[in-house]
Formats: sequence, structure tokens, C-alpha cells
Amino acid sequence: MPVTTDTTLATTVAVLIWTGRGDAWDRIGPAAVSIHVGGAGLFAVDAADRIRRYDGTDSWTDIGRRGAALTVDNSHLYRLAADRRSLSVWNGSGDSWTQIGGPASAIASTG
Repeated sequence: MPVTTDTTLATTVAVLIWTGRGDAWDRIGPAAVSIHVGGAGLFAVDAADRIRRYDGTDSWTDIGRRGAALTVDNSHLYRLAADRRSLSVWNGSGDSWTQIGGPASAIASTG
């Protein structure tokens, strides 16, 4: 799922998805400050630092606050707490997260 943001002077104005046809892109969401994508899905962080999961057809679900960092792998979304004292995994629905680790300076995933 190729994804990009339409930007003007470094201000993100929309989340776009490539249609697969030439240079055609469809707008699928409002402005985002960051985008995270992997097998677990497409996630965007809005200007209020809320994480939104793309549900399809311009539908997004709020799943919590961003924290210090996010990463996505084939099956999970991970969040480093704002104070960097804990690592959590999103449980797949609502704003439900489970702590799975302690302090970290950064996080990354593969897949």
C-alpha cells in the first residue's frame, strides 16, 4: 500500500494513497504530522498528537496518544511512552495498549 503526504512548505495537508494508475493519487485522510505503515496497517498522527488507524474509505479511528515514538511491523503497532520509560503494543481495538518493555531511547521494527 504505497502512501505519501501532500505537502506545501513542509506543512502536511492530506494523507494520499497511490491509485496504481500512472501519477494518480486519492486523498484518504486529513493532515498528518507523521505516517506509519506496515503489515499491521496504516497509522497517522494528527496535529493534536493522536494516533489514527486507517479503516478504509476515508475512515479513521482514534487509538491513543503518540508518545515519543511509534513503529509498525507485520502484525503490531508499538509505542514508546512520551517519557521513554515504557514500551507498549496496541491491542488492536480502541485505546487499549499493553506494556511489554521498560525504558528505551528509541524503537524500531522490521516487517
